[in-house]
Amino acid sequence: MLKSKALLVVDVRQLAMIYETSRDIMEDEKAHHSERQTAARLNEECADLLEQKR
Repeated sequence: MLKSKALLVVDVRQLAMIYETSRDIMEDEKAHHSERQTAARLNEECADLLEQKR
């Protein structure tokens, strides 16, 4: 039996929105440290993907 796999498709506009939101969280000093770390990793990954789309 084959295992099911999920495929996530995100268009460039959505990716840019995630990038912007994660940047805002990274810069928010009121956000918990772990949230800022997660946002930083997400922001970096989005930046890499956006660069590949160019």
